[in-house]
Amino acid sequence: MEKGLVFAFLFFAFLGCTYDKDENSLKEVYVHDSVKWNYILYMAADNNLERFAIKNLHEIKSVLNGKDVNVIVLLDRAAGYDKTEGNWTTTRILELSHDSSLEEDCLLELDELDTASPKTLADFLDFCKEYYPANRTILNIWSHGFGVYPDCKIPNTSRSLISDYATGYSKEDAMKIIDFCSVIRSYCEKYQEKIDILQFDCCYMQMIEILWELNSFVDYIVGSECELPANGGNYEDFTKILCSQTESETAWYAQLIIDLFQKKYENMLVSCSYSAVDMSNFSIWKQIFCNWIASLLECNDETFNRVHALVQNHFTYGNTYNEFLDLYDLVLNTYRIYESETIVEYSKKMIDYFDKNVIACFSSNTYNDHLHGIGINLPYSQQLFHYYEDSKETQFLYIYKESLLPQLINRMRYLEE
Repeated sequence: MEKGLVFAFLFFAFLGCTYDKDENSLKEVYVHDSVKWNYILYMAADNNLERFAIKNLHEIKSVLNGKDVNVIVLLDRAAGYDKTEGNWTTTRILELSHDSSLEEDCLLELDELDTASPKTLADFLDFCKEYYPANRTILNIWSHGFGVYPDCKIPNTSRSLISDYATGYSKEDAMKIIDFCSVIRSYCEKYQEKIDILQFDCCYMQMIEILWELNSFVDYIVGSECELPANGGNYEDFTKILCSQTESETAWYAQLIIDLFQKKYENMLVSCSYSAVDMSNFSIWKQIFCNWIASLLECNDETFNRVHALVQNHFTYGNTYNEFLDLYDLVLNTYRIYESETIVEYSKKMIDYFDKNVIACFSSNTYNDHLHGIGINLPYSQQLFHYYEDSKETQFLYIYKESLLPQLINRMRYLEE
């Protein structure tokens, strides 16, 4: 039901866009009644993934029904990849419905926005909060993902997420991890609430560095340590179940995303992984992780050489990012080669955390038995170490400021020199 009618042009200054203010093209945007779930998709598809974004949205629309779930989408399209649905190439906000086209679902035409800009994401979240109140929220970040370095601007190699080809083709034009996490934290602090489920349909996002940044602001994080198939998650089955079963515990939905992802890909010859992490105990695990790193640093040089050798020979993943390691696997193997009571103690506590808080994990083919739900960026070769040097231009993630991880990396570096 309509509570207060507001015209879209009142929202122009808020979004800071360059939209043509011809009132004949405006849609009416009003404050909706509260529903049980908001399913919010930030689809930064102004890149070579565009056709998969359109496909995923049609999967959602094919089963969307009921009044207890809103599906609100910011969709930025590209030129030259998909010509369906009017072949528009701008940025739009959509409210999905079952019996309509994507053009008919359009609430706001926003011309060409930079979806790699933190402001675009922040404005969209504010829009959803103001006009679409809900008891619980799933926020889906849909685009390319590149994982993490200590977050700083490194020419041609800066790790980040979201590619927007209208603003530039390189990763330097993507959204930095540190900026993305700042948007999420600011949103949660502004409205004094957590995001119930943060889902990454992006590659390389389920890493301890990112979980560390979002501690206390998200209840459950769903993502992949490695690359994801371009076809994305199982949107059709998930939306159908979400619309028909809205009262379950939040953990159930986070696990459901993984179960349905497995259903979609388990019989395909594709290597992928997807996991769901309960963040409620992460602050405790942060201290365990810090103690585990400290116990490794207490080793003498001869013993520490074994750490370095272990990392060098450890299973790595990704076509380019071969310093990404599975944290569970690393801890388990470290624990097995040491006799130190301290290392064993904190390694066991680390393993116990995984067992209790990685509530669902699916890995297939190449990654089967190797990826267990959370990755870490741990460089092991000389050519990578210079990215971790402190400088005035470096913006370090919290894990590099609050733990001894930089010292661990530096000690391995000295072994190589």
